Amino acid sequence: MKLVILIPCWNEAEHLAETLAHLPRQVDGFDTVAWLLVDDGSTDASVARAQAAGVDYIEALPKHVGLAKAFAAGLRACLQHGADVIVTVDADNQHDPAFIPDLVRPIVAGQADVVVGERQRTGRTTSLAYGVCHWLGSFVVRCLSGLNVYDVPSGFRAYSKEAASQFQIRSRYTYTAETLLQAGWLGLSTVTVPVSARPSGRPSRLIRSLPEYVFRAAVDIAGAVCRQCKNRVWGAGAR
Repeated sequence: MKLVILIPCWNEAEHLAETLAHLPRQVDGFDTVAWLLVDDGSTDASVARAQAAGVDYIEALPKHVGLAKAFAAGLRACLQHGADVIVTVDADNQHDPAFIPDLVRPIVAGQADVVVGERQRTGRTTSLAYGVCHWLGSFVVRCLSGLNVYDVPSGFRAYSKEAASQFQIRSRYTYTAETLLQAGWLGLSTVTVPVSARPSGRPSRLIRSLPEYVFRAAVDIAGAVCRQCKNRVWGAGAR
């Protein structure tokens, strides 16, 4: 069994060394643990830092394409390198690698295809407006997918190779909602496990303003629903 830890990266030289320093090289249930960095057109020293830290594979994109496309490229690369399970970790050190064994355990046990790390926060670390949007977006995805997931934006996840090979990412903004919608429509067993959240060492690049985030996330969700309806009409299945 091979676990590949996928790290999408865009100009994260300042935080990447710390992120990689805490990633595991051994996880119960796996013979091999490898790291794969997707370089999303970085113009800083991110690649050099990754190489110095011993990253096994680097998937270098020729230009900056954004998180959704970088994630899709990373999934393909992980599968090409023989991953049985894939764990996604942000490059800015906000995810605690100590929870990786918890994320992969349901997949290793044959109990899940997708595992979402549901962030547990002590005290308010985000604005009330963001909290309301987070709740509403997750509610909409739960209704559309039939999955009991309350932290849809969480990127700290684990995927079986069977799940990863079926995703067709078409979103232009972020992949988090679309992959869960597809997981529900494809009938992939999806569970959540509690994980701790810690603040990123930099402002979010995905959420530059709340109205933009809400609009672009809504466009992604609407696009995924339209594609699903079209596929059903034309008999193309869940994809």
